[in-house]
Amino acid sequence: MGGLQAGEKYLIQVNTDTSKGESPYSGSMVVTTNEMTQTLTQKMKNDLGINTLSDRLNKAELENDLDINTLSDRLNKAELKNSVWFDAGRTTSTSTSGGWRKVTYNQVRKSSTTGDGSSDDGISTSTGIFVCAIKGAYKFDFQAGKYPGYIGQIKLMKNGTIQKRHLNNDLSPHQLLSITTILELVKGDKVWIETSNRLISDSDVRITFTGFLLQVADEN
Repeated sequence: MGGLQAGEKYLIQVNTDTSKGESPYSGSMVVTTNEMTQTLTQKMKNDLGINTLSDRLNKAELENDLDINTLSDRLNKAELKNSVWFDAGRTTSTSTSGGWRKVTYNQVRKSSTTGDGSSDDGISTSTGIFVCAIKGAYKFDFQAGKYPGYIGQIKLMKNGTIQKRHLNNDLSPHQLLSITTILELVKGDKVWIETSNRLISDSDVRITFTGFLLQVADEN
């Protein structure tokens, strides 16, 4: 029996056709056809595996999107790496006033993406402070000439906390003070150098402070 609609009620009569002839029709009965859980189109899709194929394609597209996003992130980080750097120098000796004080500079070379410190970004020659704008690992180097006959002492500061210190108590001429370190910084962190005694410099730029971004943090 065909041509019936799913989920509909029908009035039917039944008879039996045998080799000995047909039986009389039964009394009328009301029957309801079952609801179909699948349309013909859906059944064809399932039989042909189209749904499974569609799922696989969607999954492949999603994986490709994730791969593209991952690649994009890597490229962005690669572009950021080494994009922040500065090389500050001072061609005059520091003052003779006692006590710890920040070292400042009168010249600087820097990348185009490194600020001048005026907007909480980059290196300020007037204050001697570097302000981090991109979270990551940074390498810093400082070097200066020490006055003969005096003890020399410098320290590298981060947000007011000592990160490294160098003491040179050799009173002979031509002595140097230097610090090298790698710091993990977040946006807004400040780094600078302080000295407790006078530092020597001249046109040969004997006082230098350099820094650059080594590795970009994942959170950027």
